[in-house]
Amino acid sequence: MAADVLVFVASGCGACHDYMPKFTRLARPLHDQRRIRVQVIDLARGGPGAALAAQHKIEATPTTIVLRPGRKPHKRVGSLDEAEIQKLLTLAAGA
Repeated sequence: MAADVLVFVASGCGACHDYMPKFTRLARPLHDQRRIRVQVIDLARGGPGAALAAQHKIEATPTTIVLRPGRKPHKRVGSLDEAEIQKLLTLAAGA
């Protein structure tokens, strides 16, 4: 079963603009292979994303959460470097 990867961002967030191109490039192959599901939530838009952010206690953007069936969520805050992104994606794909 594929893991879910939630990425919380905000329009106008400089760190998000740095992070998302790296994250997207590294995540795309796993997403295309259906090994992970990725959902990007823009908190600047409000709506249902705000409730999800509250549920996961999101306090800063970008924040990335790996949700694996039967396991605790794994949360990382900030604009991670490529090595850290790869670690998260490997964790998610190994679900």
